Amino acid sequence: KTRKLVETYVELLESGADPLRIAAVTFTEKAAAEMRDRIRAALYAKQGQWTKTIAVLPAALISTIHGFCGILLRERGLDLGIDPAFTILDEQRSLDFAREAARETIRHEIRTGNEDVEGLFGDFGLERLVETIVSAGYWLNSIGKDASWLEARVEDQRRAAAALVEEVGGQIHKYGGDYEKIGELADELETRKAKHPLRKRDDPRALLPKIGQIAGVSAAERLSRLAGLSLDRFRSKKRSMNAMDFDDLLLGVRDLLRNHTAIRRNYQNHFQALLVDEFQDTDEVQAEIISLLADDPDRPGRLA
Repeated sequence: KTRKLVETYVELLESGADPLRIAAVTFTEKAAAEMRDRIRAALYAKQGQWTKTIAVLPAALISTIHGFCGILLRERGLDLGIDPAFTILDEQRSLDFAREAARETIRHEIRTGNEDVEGLFGDFGLERLVETIVSAGYWLNSIGKDASWLEARVEDQRRAAAALVEEVGGQIHKYGGDYEKIGELADELETRKAKHPLRKRDDPRALLPKIGQIAGVSAAERLSRLAGLSLDRFRSKKRSMNAMDFDDLLLGVRDLLRNHTAIRRNYQNHFQALLVDEFQDTDEVQAEIISLLADDPDRPGRLA
């Protein structure tokens, strides 16, 4: 697929496109370097005056999606209040800081008497709880949402659970009304392979999965609040160091293009072509960035 991208890039150059106005996005640094080398080799092999194009090729925008976003934020990040001298955290350093923020948040909440967090700590243990809320933060970033969106989804879950209580409350009461004891009974029945309605775990219409949905609301509410606190601390840490991780680069450019019409139109007009390797593997934020750049109401379909 990189070969096809190279062929398309060279065809664009032959049709008169400016290499400094073509954005080629790959998903690894190795692929970006390989693409640049292949384009250079293809131009050397062609007849014609390509010396100038070859000379400017090192400055051409051929990079990973994160490298591309870093360039845009250094150019226009001030419009978002971002210092363009920011440093970029690699994945491991970002993960280390996220875990550190989660541990600090959990300890702070327990020290200040947060009973919800104490309960989660008792249920999960420190390391499992840390990994759970760190994973929640990265997942939210990947879909371009924040903690308030997560809390709204938990509220949806709470309303759905209330409706389920109306539907199956009588059956729950029949088994004593204690969700934990009902779960223990279901485990016992499973061990004995006894024929019983509580053994139906995989059918969403069965009683046990519905009880799980009802019982899970409390933990979901507590986890979402804790995840929000941890995310706030994580972001504060990065701001204090003027550092951004890969998610910040993507979300920053998404916000820049989404919320600043003049800047978006400037980049839409600047780029003559936008080439994306493995577009089907982009996540929601990456796809939105590409769509915002490609979109132009005056010239629909101009980029592909």
